[in-house]
Order: sequence, then structure tokens, then C-alpha cells
Amino acid sequence: MTSSAEIEKIVRRVLTRMLAGASSIATETKDIAVDSSSILRLHGKLVTLASIPSDLAGIREVHVPTRAVVTPAVRDVLRNAKTAIVRAASPSTPHSAGPHNSTSDRASLTSLQPLIITGSANFMPAIMKSICPRQAKTMPSSPDDAAALRDATVGIRNGHRAAVIIGSSAHAIAWQAGRDEKLRPVVVGQWAELAETLAEVPANLVILSTKYWNAPAASNVIRAFYKHVTQS
Repeated sequence: MTSSAEIEKIVRRVLTRMLAGASSIATETKDIAVDSSSILRLHGKLVTLASIPSDLAGIREVHVPTRAVVTPAVRDVLRNAKTAIVRAASPSTPHSAGPHNSTSDRASLTSLQPLIITGSANFMPAIMKSICPRQAKTMPSSPDDAAALRDATVGIRNGHRAAVIIGSSAHAIAWQAGRDEKLRPVVVGQWAELAETLAEVPANLVILSTKYWNAPAASNVIRAFYKHVTQS
């Protein structure tokens, strides 16, 4: 009996041939934007399991282009997660949900600074002031660690080379991030660990706990990670 994973591969292969020549296939995993903590927007013509994050917690709707092809496996995953598929001819303006969920904040994820900085820490505004905007895109404080991880994931998929998350449950973030093949997370607990960790692990996601890091110390880690990312 053919498994769902095998069916997904077959469907993906057939649809890829059907849509050959469409540039959206090559960049399907980059054509993602989160307009609010509950809406995920996909802009590719082909939506497969690789197009959606492994964790759909909190996402109530996935918006896709009107004529996008959504594979059966994706439909099953979204149905199980109780996430609705919404077809739209063009991106619509999301409902306002506070500063963190503004359209301008989310649209800025498409910029291509080397790093994207997210987190649920209450000192994110201080990080934003401290870090050069040419080095990193710093997001406002996230409502929780899950939202911060979604922002980091979308940022990396959209072209940022790496990310830093500053959250209250660093190891839980790392465990969840490790389920996504696009992410290579490491938790850094103190400054002395940073150089050794980056030398041993090809990380693209550094996670800092608010239990051990404040704004100045976290800013130093971000600058060091920026240097590592741009020189590697």
C-alpha cells in the first residue's frame, strides 16, 4: 500500500513537470509571509509539504493564490491542524493586531539583511536601537516564543542567512526548530560558549534565553554572530 509520503512525492513530481518553467517552483519555500500570528501567506503556484512550516500552532488560515495547486498531503496536514485554506487573487491587508502584527513589520521580512532578530523578550526595542539595520532586521517583541520562531523561520526561508531568537524557553525553541530541515539551531548560555559553538556547529539559528541574557549582552552576541555569518 502506498504511503502518504510516497503519494506526496509522486504528486509533487507530476505537478512539477506540469508547471515546468514557472519560477515559483524553484523558490516555493521562499514565497512565504506571515501577516499576523494567525495567517500564513504563500505565493508560489505549487504548495507542497516543503512550503509550510512543520509547526502550524496558532495559524488559523493559509492563504494561497487563486490558481495555486495544493497537494493532497498538504490538505491533510492543514485539515488535521484545523487550518483553513483561503484562495486570494492578491495579498489582502491583514486585520490589525497590535504593533507586532502590523503590515509594515511583516512586509519587512522580505528585506535581505544577513540576520533577522526575533524574540519574546521585553527588551527587543533596545536591541532594535542597538543593532545596525544594515546588519540585521530586528522584529518588535513577539507575543510568545512560538511566534518568534515562526518569524525566524519565515525570515530564513525568505532569504536572510541566519537568525537570532531571544526567548523565555530557549531549549523548547531549539527542540521545535530542530524539526524543520531548514533550521540548524544552537542554544548559547554564556559568552564563553559562543566561539566554540559556532566553530563546531554550522548553525543558522542562535537561541538566547532571557534568563541569562540582557539587551547589551544579547547585542554583543548578535554582532559576533553577524561577523561569523558574513565571513563564513
